[in-house]
Amino acid sequence: MRRTTTSATPDSNYFAYGANLHVAQMKSLCPKSTPVCPARLVGYRLTIALPEASPGNQPGWATVTPDKGAETPGALFRLHPADLPALDHFEDYPSLYTREEVEILTDDGLLQAMLYIMRHPLQSARPAAHYVETLRQGYRDFDLPMEALEGVLGEGFS
Repeated sequence: MRRTTTSATPDSNYFAYGANLHVAQMKSLCPKSTPVCPARLVGYRLTIALPEASPGNQPGWATVTPDKGAETPGALFRLHPADLPALDHFEDYPSLYTREEVEILTDDGLLQAMLYIMRHPLQSARPAAHYVETLRQGYRDFDLPMEALEGVLGEGFS
């Protein structure tokens, strides 16, 4: 899968896979953008992590890492250009996350979409409890397979 650095353009596709799946939160953050449909990112694995240079006692955040045999559930949003600055700020772009363009799979086929990926190298981290609930709500909002998320979260978040 080809990845390149990109910027959002009018009516651009955005792939959400973490906290931004939470429709009410995303609507508050990006009021001019629209949720479209569930989607999948093939060849990437969802993980909870921090940059390696971060203190290990901080809670982790969702990111994706390349993995040929993996697939990450998420959702396609139509991102209005006026919403990009707020989304960049929320994602701590460009300090914590980079913007990249990837190919995602929807029921209508393959599409190019922008997403945020945490800067490497990474260390594993546990998410905060409130963040876990945000992730779960996002998965419910798009009827995504909860077992995919729970497998990443591991024990202790039932």
